[in-house]
Amino acid sequence: MPLLINPKSNVTLTPIGINIPIERGNTGYFSQTFDSVSQTKVNIINLLNTKRGERRFQPLFGSGLQNALFEQNLSSTPDILKKIITDDINNWIPNVNVVNVDLSLSNTENNQLTDTYTVYIKVTFVVNNTMDSVNLVLQQNNI
Repeated sequence: MPLLINPKSNVTLTPIGINIPIERGNTGYFSQTFDSVSQTKVNIINLLNTKRGERRFQPLFGSGLQNALFEQNLSSTPDILKKIITDDINNWIPNVNVVNVDLSLSNTENNQLTDTYTVYIKVTFVVNNTMDSVNLVLQQNNI
């Protein structure tokens, strides 16, 4: 396993996992994560993008988000999606405390016209006493 030496502090870092999007890294074939917060972001994104039953030999692994996206849009849909996200993260990534889940059907940050079949998700979480957030976009044509 390659080690990265930080020239500023002369500290040797051991990679924890592979970063996404998958791309060529400086220390090997793939870009890697070197801290638990970055790896937790990758784990949350992978979990929420995985359909239940998609992972071989672990049919219960994954999220129920994709199934909920194709249901009729009701006033309770955002609450249902928030519960699904929180429950799935608590079940599969136990060292993470979900602080908040924000859902939006439009990208108000960039003032873009958006597709009605897109959900913008922001999960704020705490891991190792460090608060961070991960943004995820689920689109019907990418599922």
